[in-house]
Amino acid sequence: MPVTQKQRTTRLSIREVAYSVLFEAKVALHVQEITARVLQRFEIRSRTPANSVNNALQKDPRVERVGRGVFQVRVQTRPAARRTAG
Repeated sequence: MPVTQKQRTTRLSIREVAYSVLFEAKVALHVQEITARVLQRFEIRSRTPANSVNNALQKDPRVERVGRGVFQVRVQTRPAARRTAG
């Protein structure tokens, strides 16, 4: 779910903003690109913001790592439909 105007006025976490960036991108992004986009929306008080974003994404169950430093939104899979006998 993207970050809305109302949510921007409340305190967000790096994890929420990074997820929003990936959700809006709709493609896998490298952590450096995600960090650049996060910094446009959110102030990270860290000397290593890319590490902070990387750590937040690794802990987020809605996100999956698809390569070295590359993340995307996890695809929700539905259980297979049951076949009825007959």
